[in-house]
Amino acid sequence: MTPNAREMSESRHEQIPRLLTALAVVVGTTNVLTKPSQQQSYVQGAIEAITDATVAVVIPHSLVALWRVINICAAFDVIIIAQAANTGLTGGSTPNGDYDRPLVVISMQLLGGVHLLNDAAELVALPDAIPQERLS
Repeated sequence: MTPNAREMSESRHEQIPRLLTALAVVVGTTNVLTKPSQQQSYVQGAIEAITDATVAVVIPHSLVALWRVINICAAFDVIIIAQAANTGLTGGSTPNGDYDRPLVVISMQLLGGVHLLNDAAELVALPDAIPQERLS
């Protein structure tokens, strides 16, 4: 049976403050949500979220910040759930169940729009990252 996040090793548990600090350096402390009351709208969608493994919801403000956040999460061996606007009914963008490692939800809500790359030779379009309430 896969160990529950509550049963993670002490060494992994001790790394969480370092993880949170590294993430805050990239996106700022106000964009690293660690309290359940701050995380609720990100970890619960149409389907009830059932997990206590979420150590942070991170809201990067640029594609470079997103890339840095992903690299930090990989270095700390945490699970990543990438989330656009959390408007789906499938529950695929919210944590649900038991995880064998800590979990970080990365919200793309500030990344909506079109981002030009390589002197406008390429682009990344993220129209679905904009919550519906911001469209009206």
